[in-house]
Amino acid sequence: MVAGKTAIVNKFSKTHSDQIGAYRFLHNPGVQVEELIQASYNHCSAHCKGLNVLSIQDTTEINYSALHGKLKAKDRDIGPVGNNTDAGFFLHPNLVIDAAELLPIGYSSIVTWNRKWDKQDKHQRGYKQQPIEEKESYRWISSAITSKEVLKDAAHVTIIGDRESDIYEELVHVPDKKTDLLIRSGKNRKLSGSEANLFETLAQSELQAIYKVDVKGNKKRKDRTAEMQLRYEKVKIARPANLVASTPLPRYVELWAIEAREQSESVPEGEEEILWRILTTHSISNIEDALCYLQWYALRWQIEQVFRLMKTKGMNIESSQLGDGFSLKKLCVMTLQVVLQVMQLTMSRHGNNSKKAALIFTAQQVQFLALLQKKLEGATTKQKSPHATGSLAWASWIIARLGGWKGYESQSPPGHITMKNGLDIFFQKYSGWLLAIDLQT
Repeated sequence: MVAGKTAIVNKFSKTHSDQIGAYRFLHNPGVQVEELIQASYNHCSAHCKGLNVLSIQDTTEINYSALHGKLKAKDRDIGPVGNNTDAGFFLHPNLVIDAAELLPIGYSSIVTWNRKWDKQDKHQRGYKQQPIEEKESYRWISSAITSKEVLKDAAHVTIIGDRESDIYEELVHVPDKKTDLLIRSGKNRKLSGSEANLFETLAQSELQAIYKVDVKGNKKRKDRTAEMQLRYEKVKIARPANLVASTPLPRYVELWAIEAREQSESVPEGEEEILWRILTTHSISNIEDALCYLQWYALRWQIEQVFRLMKTKGMNIESSQLGDGFSLKKLCVMTLQVVLQVMQLTMSRHGNNSKKAALIFTAQQVQFLALLQKKLEGATTKQKSPHATGSLAWASWIIARLGGWKGYESQSPPGHITMKNGLDIFFQKYSGWLLAIDLQT
């Protein structure tokens, strides 16, 4: 699967025997999803020791409507997804990023789950009277707790989440001396000891700075340089009046709130202003602190990139033809690792981090990379790798060259597809090299 860069078995299998072997592995009841997840945790933990890391969590659905009637109705690992009609399951990973070098390292939590076809709706099960532990939204808290354990040898951990993770119980239970929260505010919460709510308090707080940020356009926005107003203030978030909790919770939680609001002058006609409200347990001493935390939150795009690469933009996992949820969930966890490799290589192409090739490759694979380098480099300085041998940037340069990149700095930098193609060719060549070594012994 790593070599073929696809999650479809008959495409990443080079021979019929490979295909049979892959199916046997994925269907093998002796290989559990939890074992694959634990292996991922072990790798992440080993490479995070002593680092200041960000653990970014988010949820996506894995939709297998394309399988039509191939999935059994009684499959305990498959259920309705967001539209309550299509079959599939949900995935909630925590992507770990080195806060200093802004490079993905691994996953500190991976949760897969599925709903039941006969699940009651919120009204039927008395959703508002349920403690958080009985709700799907508890995944935001449980994933953070798991991440704290996996990352216990890191110097510091910041858990990052979008508006869905704006949960009072998370604000209470997750932070500690080496763990902070950085989440987007999703509710105009009441403040303790104040008549005003959070949003109004932030809007009326002192303007700290005006800064500029380049906005990349999409279907909803135009390319532009946005002029942003920065405000921040320490606040006391009051415990919700209607909160049902399994354990007593404090009357309020004290933390810092940040507002980044686009000035009307830079908003194109017909568009809404950019507006972020961020809650964090990090202390803010100055403008630089606040801008740093906004930059960290902006790194959420990396976990969105993970989901895109898993699906139609990359591994095409939702087109897999495996016939049961047990196997599909294992394939999903394995696909996460492949996507991580592609992202690590792509983001290392400029040599802006100190990571070693050993983050991805075995010692023997690094040895083979060195052999490939000699054949891929040209005669001139411009055609030679500018990176230190054994670094991840050095490996990225070689993989990109294999994927079709010409190696010139004036050329557009290699992207994810180039890296995917390069890894495909690398593992093909590596397999041949190993075979040649075996024949000589």
